[in-house]
Amino acid sequence: MAAQGLTILEGERAPAMAERTTLRLGGPVMGEAVLTEPAAAALLPGIAKRLGGRLACLGAGSNILAGEGPLDLVLVKNGMAPDISVLGDDGKTATLRASGSARLPVLLGRAAALDLGGLEGLSGIPGSVGGAVAMNAGSYGQCIADSLTALEIVTGEGEVRRFGREAVAFGYRAMDLPEVKGWWMVTAAEFRLTREEAGAVREKSRELLDKKRATQPVTAASAGCVFKNPSPEQPAGKLLDAAGFKGKRLGGMIFSPLHANFLVNEGRGTSTEALELMDMAKQAVFAASGIILEPEVRIWV
Repeated sequence: MAAQGLTILEGERAPAMAERTTLRLGGPVMGEAVLTEPAAAALLPGIAKRLGGRLACLGAGSNILAGEGPLDLVLVKNGMAPDISVLGDDGKTATLRASGSARLPVLLGRAAALDLGGLEGLSGIPGSVGGAVAMNAGSYGQCIADSLTALEIVTGEGEVRRFGREAVAFGYRAMDLPEVKGWWMVTAAEFRLTREEAGAVREKSRELLDKKRATQPVTAASAGCVFKNPSPEQPAGKLLDAAGFKGKRLGGMIFSPLHANFLVNEGRGTSTEALELMDMAKQAVFAASGIILEPEVRIWV
């Protein structure tokens, strides 16, 4: 089915979440809508009602653990053209505007090419800009909220709205817009970045990426860190390692031998195995330390 600004896959054409996530897990959904014009978002609530599913925004699927299904979800993907542009540059700082569909690594590359610092801590994080903003992606003590100055969304009424940083409620791997009720999706974000010495941002990004490659399974089928860090002094990976879960396997799922907080699909894993292994790890960490781990990965069941 197609309408102006919107393409719908449903029935036998609807994808499985295993096809849409980096963890390669999950069963079929009710449908998938690819939005190419903001105004067409007004059709989405009606489509979800007709298909009997809930609207769920999906970027690159790099932070999702989906159940076996069938899942009562109607995926919404941003099919608008990816774009990154410079809005203002006074020589000391500059603002980069990125569409929600742009890839985060591409944004970081553009910033590095312009010697603009403030995002390099996110080096090695996959996904889209919209998804990174929606989960306040971060690493190495830096998160996307640190440099964000404004964002734009489209609502379920097809309305495009702009918000300054003060209207956005960011948390640890979370964000919300308290003023907005109902469904919405990030369509663009703006970042104020600082001019650094020539080549310095690129070099720092390369160092951080090399560090990640040496300590994390960046090329494996994973969803990144599966648990939130309780504190800087007690990161989840350290707690999982102490509880004996580094390299722990259940069926086709394994906590990476390289980094215990990365759950990897070895190619034949299932959502049931992933969730069971996470629960086992959570219980073991609590028994050993009294700390309750909270999922960082978004669980869609």
